[in-house]
Amino acid sequence: MKVRNRILLLSSLLLLMSVGGIVNLMWQMPRIDQVPDLKAVVYFLIFLGLFGAGLVLSILELVRQEIRSPIFQLAAQIGRIKKRKIDGHHLELTGSKDIDLLTRVLNDLLDGFEKEENLYRIFAEASPDMIYLLDRDGRVLFGNLDAARQWNYQAEEIIGKRQEELFPPDIAERHKQVIQKIFETGQPVLINVHEKIGERHCWIDTRMIPVLNKDGCVTAVLDISRDITERKKAEEALRESEEKYRLLVENANEAIVVAQDGQLKFVNRMAGELTGYSEQELTSRPFHEFIHPDDRGIVVERYLRRLKGDVSQPRYSFRSMTRDGSVKWVEISTILIDWEGKPATLNFLSNITERKEAEEALRESEEHYRTLLEASFDLIYVIDRDDTVQYVNPAALKALGRPAAEVNGKPRALFFPPAVAASQKLSLDRVFATGEPLYVEQKTELAGVAQWQDTHLIPLKSPSGMVDAVLSISRDITERKQMQNLLQQERATLNSIIDLNPYGIQIIDGKGHYLRSNQAFFNMFQSVPPADWCFFEDPIAAKAGFHEAHLAVKEGKTVVNPEVWYNAHWLYPELPDKLICFRSTVFPIMNTESKMEYFVVMFEDITERKKAQEQILASEKLAVIGRLVADVAHEINNPLSIIMSGTQHLEERIRKQISAIPDLEANTRMFEKVKNATNRCKIIVAGLLTSTRPTRLNLGSTDINKVIKESLKSMDDQFKRQNVKVIKALASHLPMIEADGQQLNQVFINIITNACDVMPEGGELRIVTRLQTLEAGRKGKATESHAGSVASPAVEIEISDTGEGIRKEDLSKIFNPFFTTKNDGKGVGLGLSISYGIVKEHGGSISVTSEKGKGTTFIVRFPARI
Repeated sequence: MKVRNRILLLSSLLLLMSVGGIVNLMWQMPRIDQVPDLKAVVYFLIFLGLFGAGLVLSILELVRQEIRSPIFQLAAQIGRIKKRKIDGHHLELTGSKDIDLLTRVLNDLLDGFEKEENLYRIFAEASPDMIYLLDRDGRVLFGNLDAARQWNYQAEEIIGKRQEELFPPDIAERHKQVIQKIFETGQPVLINVHEKIGERHCWIDTRMIPVLNKDGCVTAVLDISRDITERKKAEEALRESEEKYRLLVENANEAIVVAQDGQLKFVNRMAGELTGYSEQELTSRPFHEFIHPDDRGIVVERYLRRLKGDVSQPRYSFRSMTRDGSVKWVEISTILIDWEGKPATLNFLSNITERKEAEEALRESEEHYRTLLEASFDLIYVIDRDDTVQYVNPAALKALGRPAAEVNGKPRALFFPPAVAASQKLSLDRVFATGEPLYVEQKTELAGVAQWQDTHLIPLKSPSGMVDAVLSISRDITERKQMQNLLQQERATLNSIIDLNPYGIQIIDGKGHYLRSNQAFFNMFQSVPPADWCFFEDPIAAKAGFHEAHLAVKEGKTVVNPEVWYNAHWLYPELPDKLICFRSTVFPIMNTESKMEYFVVMFEDITERKKAQEQILASEKLAVIGRLVADVAHEINNPLSIIMSGTQHLEERIRKQISAIPDLEANTRMFEKVKNATNRCKIIVAGLLTSTRPTRLNLGSTDINKVIKESLKSMDDQFKRQNVKVIKALASHLPMIEADGQQLNQVFINIITNACDVMPEGGELRIVTRLQTLEAGRKGKATESHAGSVASPAVEIEISDTGEGIRKEDLSKIFNPFFTTKNDGKGVGLGLSISYGIVKEHGGSISVTSEKGKGTTFIVRFPARI
């Protein structure tokens, strides 16, 4: 503005100066007939130039005001349009006609952009979705009203909010990562997540779309989010509803099938029982193949008509073919449904073969038909549209306590209490209105006697399809109802038995979750399991090594668990410090599909019994120790006596022959006796120590066949001396066992040595190894001592001889310390006792089978590593 004013001032001064100078010059100019002065002419030209310059500046300023300024305003307005800064202001420019025209065009363009932006804004505000426009950092550039309401903001307040201000830290960080990914890839992202918006947790379905400029670069991200929480809840409710209906369908007493595109898309269990075909066979072949050839046409025709919307004849019967080739009559009730987006028919089929055969027989003879009706135990009525009884069979007459003349042709309501009659009327009206059969179960009263009835109401139609009457077939189900009541009473009795049972009882569902227990269980364990307790994850069971028992329970097997010592105080310090010993049995409760639905655990408290057993065992141990001390004293006294006698004898001889040369050979023999007796004392003491102190095992992966071979090799000389033939049947590829090879070598040498001792004149020693998956019972008379419960699989070693065998009365003592059947001096009776202890330390078992005169067999088992 200042420049323009200066230009105007300058041009005005130039014009004034030039005009003043010209006038002054002309005033001083001589007359026309005189020659002008050269100086005056020069001044005249200068002033004339100044005049021209002022005039030009004035004209240029006028042109600028007319053209240049409007053009600058147009450029500024176009810039606002480019930046989408449309505020409804129009241009007010004056100038040339072209500029005026351009102004009008731009104003119209502004109006269009404003309307378009308003339209988009209306769409955004009216949308049920939450709409945001986000920059690269996740800041909100725009948010519609629904988006603002989610955070209790006004629309303008949400602008500029960061993700951290709207969402919890983890969700905000996830959003920012997705936004960054869209800016990098230019690809939209779909997200379906559970989020927290404000104080509300909800499911959100989000579409994040890149906003691109003309160069294809991402300038912002459009976030369109929809709250689908209610839809999720509806889907979950639908799933639960579908599961309930599935159970109803699978346990229905009639076959239920869905037919679509000429095939069965769904069949329940009863459909398979009705036809004899499997579900896969029924759903993989056209359904007409299961229909009798003579009935296929009408069934297919009605099926196609039903698909076209025909609702007539929804219930009819036809013949079906079963797997074994037999023919069954079925009654079908069908309706049109939508199955996976396509029309289909839902069909209920009842096996009416017997009824159809009866109807066929009835058609052959009206009299026979009437006889059957009148002989029926069911109460049969025919009632017309006027609610009048047209026919009643003798069973119904007997129940009503009236003759036929008083019933036929009379209003039905006369024979029932008002409330029952009104309920029956509603059911009859429904059958007349729909033409559909109806099943009703209700309590009624006949001739003053209350009873429960189930009633089938069947429409009787004229050839035109109109229901003229209803056939009512009622059956007295009072006894069934009484049985149901009795069942409820029995259930209550069963609950009482559970609650009052002295055994602890725990009922658990198929997944291992606690359902209920009785008082004895609480008394035993001082508590019930917590809400998150699971039988298959029970720390007590895990500690007791019940893993295999758990697997067996899951397979539906009954399991008897070994005894367990337990103190609830160990796991739950707030409970009493009480140590108990219990034994448990677990057995499954199967459903109709032979799948485990529940299982029951019964606990027997054997604490007092175990204490009594321990007391008895302690007494027996004391008795054994006493016998042991006596035996040891006896065994040691004998060699000591020999030592004492030999010493005295030597002393006497030395005294008598002090001057002579001693008999070296005799003295040598005497000293040998002393040496042998002393060694025997050492053996007895060593055996005593071995049998009374714990064995220290050096466990490692051991090949049982290798140990046996080493044991046999060490005894080769004895086998040759005694003419013992060794027969080996060692199984190949036996699994390794966790054992101390040297200790096992001692076990086998003890057993083999005993076998050789009972075959002094020679015989056969047979050694067999094998893999056993179960503990095998042995026939014959045997004693068996288990050094632990050896579960399958196990490596089994069988060692048998052809000696004289062991007497029946000695079998039970075979593993006792210091028990021996050998002659004096050939053994101290500790070998088998020590072997038993070694096997026990390895978690194995050892047993012996023998009969006098038939040899002896030892079987040793060790747990296998597989």
